[in-house]
Amino acid sequence: MIGERLGHYRILKKLGAGGMGEVYLAEDTKLRRRVALKALTLEMASRPQRLSRFRREVLAVAALNHPNIVTIYAVEEANGVHFFTMELVEGITLDRLVTSGGIAVKRLFNVAIPITEALAAAHERGIAHRDLKPGNIMLSNTGHVKILDFGLARLLEPDTLRDGAETAATLNLTRDGRVVGTVPYMSPEQLEGRELDQRTDIFSLGVVLHELATGRRPFRGKSSVAVMSSILRDRPQPVTEYRSDLPRHLGRIILLCLEKDPRRRYQSILDVRNEMEALRDELTVSELSGGGSGAAWAVPPATAAAERSIAVLPFVNISPDPENEYFSDGVTEEILNALSQLDGLRVAARTSSFSFKGRSPEVAEVGAKLKVSTVLEGSVRRAGSRLRIAAQLIDVADGYHLWSERYDREVDDIFAIQDEIASAIAGKLRVTLSGEEKRPLLNRPTDNMHAYDLYLKGRFYLEQRGEGLRQGYKFFQMALALDPEFALAHTGMADALSLAAYYSFVPPRDAMPQAQASARRALELDDSLAEPHNALAFTLFCYDYDWQGAAREFRRALELNPACVPARYWYGFYLMSAERRFEDATGENRKAVQLDPLAAYPSILLAVSFIGSRNFSEVVRILRPVVERDPANFLAHRTLGLGYLFQSLHQEAIAELELAVTLAARHPWPLSDLGMAYAAAGRKEEAEAVQEEMLERRRKSYLQPVLLTQIPLTLGRKDEALGYLEQAFEERDGLLAILEVWPSLDPLRDEPRFVALAERLAFP
Repeated sequence: MIGERLGHYRILKKLGAGGMGEVYLAEDTKLRRRVALKALTLEMASRPQRLSRFRREVLAVAALNHPNIVTIYAVEEANGVHFFTMELVEGITLDRLVTSGGIAVKRLFNVAIPITEALAAAHERGIAHRDLKPGNIMLSNTGHVKILDFGLARLLEPDTLRDGAETAATLNLTRDGRVVGTVPYMSPEQLEGRELDQRTDIFSLGVVLHELATGRRPFRGKSSVAVMSSILRDRPQPVTEYRSDLPRHLGRIILLCLEKDPRRRYQSILDVRNEMEALRDELTVSELSGGGSGAAWAVPPATAAAERSIAVLPFVNISPDPENEYFSDGVTEEILNALSQLDGLRVAARTSSFSFKGRSPEVAEVGAKLKVSTVLEGSVRRAGSRLRIAAQLIDVADGYHLWSERYDREVDDIFAIQDEIASAIAGKLRVTLSGEEKRPLLNRPTDNMHAYDLYLKGRFYLEQRGEGLRQGYKFFQMALALDPEFALAHTGMADALSLAAYYSFVPPRDAMPQAQASARRALELDDSLAEPHNALAFTLFCYDYDWQGAAREFRRALELNPACVPARYWYGFYLMSAERRFEDATGENRKAVQLDPLAAYPSILLAVSFIGSRNFSEVVRILRPVVERDPANFLAHRTLGLGYLFQSLHQEAIAELELAVTLAARHPWPLSDLGMAYAAAGRKEEAEAVQEEMLERRRKSYLQPVLLTQIPLTLGRKDEALGYLEQAFEERDGLLAILEVWPSLDPLRDEPRFVALAERLAFP
């Protein structure tokens, strides 16, 4: 059906298939929007009973109106095809998100509670899902949970839809006891063909929660029969026996959902939701209530000098206003930055430390993963102008508190508090600031507390990337309106603008000159900061093509702060692409990974350095564990897909790149690579469709010209590809920095126009 029309819908792509029909990506040509279109196969539509099941699914879901349930747009028939259209949900299903050890505790609650709310809305309308499983639950690109398929839903009370055209006989099609569902997630009564009610969904939810918490299903076997037997016979182990960071009561909630007798389970999904919400709230309070009376606790002997290392976990926001999370994150970052200045103390980088955000990990787990001997954790409560910060330093080896303190101050004292915490830790671990221990570890960046508050909001959004770049930029602007001499706010402006240009959100000529001016202004105000040197280097590298100037600024940033992870990996990227010093580039990126071992981006750029040196098998080796650890990271999937593609492993490459495109909401980077993979695999029509999609986007908004070279070049159209590269030079496309090393451009290397372009770029 690809390319065909059903009424006013144009079929673009097949998305999947199930027992009842097939799902397509379609364009509604009247409303000019993309939709998901589900159609019965002709063979199935010819059976009246199957057609009734199809109509029942549509009626059941269309009767619901809930943000966590897919929305039905229309039910139609055209050209003899029965179909309905629904909202297109782009994201990742939970079965692709769950790792071998389960998902983070905070994410578990953030996923589970919306599922219970969606089921509650369905149950209130007399509808049971009957096929709840991770593959039917999606986490959208906007972070919303959506239940996708009520295809096996049963109307518990047929008159609730108040549609006299249907009767109980036509709606309850499985009253004869036929087993329908997905075996590992089915309730005992469902397996036995007994009468069902909403409690079957509660059992299935228990299976899903067990899998989210542990990465494994509670009932297993080598065959479907063995799994069925396990569901009917076995009592699963509590999830807390698999993970020490899970709250004990969560184990009890899941076991109660998994009771084999429906009468012994929760009788309402609302009870599950209420207990999950209460447990989440209890965790928030218990995580943060430490701090004592304000006096330091008794401590064992100080950690040995050889073990002087620390991870600063995200301080938890316990303020009445949850929006103050940006402030608690900012406090954490400032303390982390201050500790990074201490001579003889190794500090785990921000991204790795923040990977534990929303969890309550054991300090032993943090120590093992980040290879540190001490852990600093704390909480922040802000109410009006009053501030309470509690902090405690813990020895990983034995779990003892080395130091603890609580600060009750005014918000204006935040800089003094942060410096006191860092100085107390320095004293406890007996490390110094190279003989300058009397100098404050943390300089006061501004005298305007409101400007500082806006700056913290800007950094909070900047870390989120995507739309966060725009939001961060606005907050940095507001901070500078209050304090034009706030160097870090100028640096934030530079970062937001340059990243927006580099990631193809805005034209470089609109953003990069202003980014460079902001970085230079920050250096005029304080040239001792590593961050503005790195920001300036990035603009010189990706916009001015000033290779020597970029190298000088990257090196200066690392002289000022050898632990500055972005400067480390961007310098490695520079060495690979501009100077083609692959071994040195790999060395810099390995240092970045050592500094920030749980962050995806340093590992991604390490893999990219191996793409430049044509060691593609190493790319795959590096990134497989990254995508397992961070399955929603589109850049990791994209780069892994390239590792496969450049080895001509087309099927594996396409699978990774299609996933990357979905996760990135069709960002042009993975989209261009996917089109190239289609072309290399001989799927020319799909490759051309991708190219046309990107060209249409470029007609409406900015898109980097380098991305338009890969598909025509793979299809043998060299002149077309060279034309886009020349456009890229005129537009100062930052991706031209990889011209000399990127494998997809190899067919052009002997072309005179390509050689002339490389000469104009004047690589070292």
